[in-house]
Amino acid sequence: MATLMLLAEARATTVTDLHHQRQLTDIHIVPELLLRAEVFVDLSAGKVVGIQPDSTIALHPGDAYDDEDDALTSVVEELGGVIPALEFPDGWPFDDDGGFQREINGHTVEVEYRADDDGEWSIQVTIDGANTAELSCWYDVGAQVWDGREGFDMPGAYPIRTDIAHSQNPIWTLSWWIIRQLYGRPVAE
Repeated sequence: MATLMLLAEARATTVTDLHHQRQLTDIHIVPELLLRAEVFVDLSAGKVVGIQPDSTIALHPGDAYDDEDDALTSVVEELGGVIPALEFPDGWPFDDDGGFQREINGHTVEVEYRADDDGEWSIQVTIDGANTAELSCWYDVGAQVWDGREGFDMPGAYPIRTDIAHSQNPIWTLSWWIIRQLYGRPVAE
C-alpha cells in the first residue's frame, strides 16, 4: 500500500433546473486541488508493473477561516497528512506552545509556533538551520461588519498565507516546499 499525492486543477459543473424546462449550467475551475489516493502497487523485479486505487480523497483546504483555531487545526492536520514523517506531537501546538525538531531523510527539521493575544499566529519551518519558510494567520479587520451597535465577522476573517509564493492553497505550498527541501536535494554534509 502506498499513498499517491497529485496537485491537480479540477472542473466542477453544476446544473440548475429553471422553470419552463430550462437549465442553468455553471462551470467552476478549482485550482490547486490536492488528490490523495491510497493505492496498491504491484512490483516485479523491483519495477512497478501495476497500480490499483483503493481510495481517493480530493482536498482543497481554504486560504481563509472563520477563526484562528480552525485555521491552525487545518494547517496541522494537512501538513501531518501530507508529510507523515513530520510527526506532530499530540495536541501541538494547543497543548505545547513552542517548537519541536525531527530528523527526516538526513535533514534536521525545526518547527516553531508563535502566537499573540489577537489570534494571529505563525508556523516557521527551518531545514538544516538554513532554509526557512513560514505560514501565518492574521485577523482581517476588513471582515468586520457593523449592524447598529453589534458587529460580527464575515466568513473567512482569518486568512492564511505563506512567504514562499502567492498561492490559493498556502498549506499545499508549504507542504511542497518542505517535501522539496527534504527529498529534492542532497543531504547537507
